[in-house]
Amino acid sequence: MSEPVKDVHSQMIACLSVPRFSLNALERTFRYGESDSLIGLVRELPVEATKRLEVVSLELESLGVFAGMTVAHARALVPDISVRARDSSCEESGLDALRDLVFSCSPNVEIGRGSELGLIWFDLSGLHLLYPKLEDLKTYVELGARRLGFDAVLGISKSKLWSKLATNLALSGGHTGIVVNDSAEQRLLELSLSLLSLPTKLRHSLDRLGVRTIRDLLKIPRAELLRRFNREEGLSIKRAVGHAELLKCERERERFIETLHLDEPIWDLNMLMYCASEVIERLSSRLELRGHYAQSLRIDLDYDGKGAYQTLIELSTPSRNTRLWREVVLLRLESNRPDAPVQSLVLECITAPRSKEQLDFFTKSVSVTENLNLLVTKLERHCAPNGVGRMQSGNSYVQDDAFQVPISHKIIEYGRRTPEWISGTPRILRRIRPPEPVEVDWDEGLPCFVKGEGFIGRVREVYGPFRQCGEWWRHDVEVEEESETLQERGFYWDLYDLELTDGHCLRLLHRIRGARSFVVGIYD
Repeated sequence: MSEPVKDVHSQMIACLSVPRFSLNALERTFRYGESDSLIGLVRELPVEATKRLEVVSLELESLGVFAGMTVAHARALVPDISVRARDSSCEESGLDALRDLVFSCSPNVEIGRGSELGLIWFDLSGLHLLYPKLEDLKTYVELGARRLGFDAVLGISKSKLWSKLATNLALSGGHTGIVVNDSAEQRLLELSLSLLSLPTKLRHSLDRLGVRTIRDLLKIPRAELLRRFNREEGLSIKRAVGHAELLKCERERERFIETLHLDEPIWDLNMLMYCASEVIERLSSRLELRGHYAQSLRIDLDYDGKGAYQTLIELSTPSRNTRLWREVVLLRLESNRPDAPVQSLVLECITAPRSKEQLDFFTKSVSVTENLNLLVTKLERHCAPNGVGRMQSGNSYVQDDAFQVPISHKIIEYGRRTPEWISGTPRILRRIRPPEPVEVDWDEGLPCFVKGEGFIGRVREVYGPFRQCGEWWRHDVEVEEESETLQERGFYWDLYDLELTDGHCLRLLHRIRGARSFVVGIYD
């Protein structure tokens, strides 16, 4: 009999480290030229020769340019270097993406800020059933980060400090990044103090005292450290080497927005869709991590100094199918081509829970919903944006309110032909949303003449009235004296089916309350 799986993850902390976070966040948002890979970042513009580089690409490091080097020194080594400023909006968007990844593993997450930007800690308690081996968890997180556009490593140990240091071992290639035994912790002790979150002045003071590794720092008694340094510096040392520091957990955020800035404006629609595919893939990956589906897609196109274009694509059923997204976005942009070259693209998902459906035993039913989304999008090209809806049941006993169709435009093209009347071939009633007011002349309580937009004529045949009642509890509007009897009986509406002399067959609604008439449908 096999032993039960033990929670080896308890009291374990994981640290996701992205060494070049600011650069990765910029690269996933901005699309530069193919040869523009020699990038260095400074804190802000303008770029001066005396400013120091905060982050450099791997290509620059291979050419001898490192973080902390002045721009002038870097240009002397690599004249083709491209120096850009950090972008706070790109960094915040990148944190949202990594937050989705980490929250898919654990509810207890701490996001590093300031000097710890690019570090994310999370608690591993309870993950032993999903990931019995820590190596499997490490692989899942690192591959997920790469799908989102980040070069990251994962360190796992018993505290925030050791898990952060474990990422440094993984980056150096000397260790897997998983520290769970004493021998591995001994290797961490030999690491430099530069890896700790210590003020630069304090680190230089310790270096002058001969304290250069973590082991050297831990050998000094705490009382001696407090005696040699002031209270603020002593607290900094305590926080840097603290083993039992708790996670400063933050709440989940569900904001699914991705942006792509283009170095050169794009006019060609195929090229634009090629660039948008990258954004779609990232958004779909984030939704999959959080178990969400997109109900609608909002597209913002920023033209090259000539305004912007916004559109909202409503999906008939929630989906995160990237192929479907590309097709519906392409169809919408083909119907409304950009008026100018596109400088940037923003795609946002408005999420909704996936509706439950009964699956067939032998066939896949998922394709049915995806095809429906595509069909609705194609129909909107011929109708209008948001011009396609579906019947929905309403919470009312009244016929006119019991079913609703969310259509934003009116149907006024009725057509002219001599129809077969209701007693002949069955006809289809085309509902008008909203009902169209008309002028009606009455003779002995029946309509005899109708005038409206697109039709006019005397009534040749009339069927009705079909009395409508319901919602007797609504008495918010006073009725006319001649209608009080009907009001007391609960009657409010009369429906008539009419054939006019001009050939139109109408469904007429007459509101007893207020004596107003509307055309609510046309018989085709």
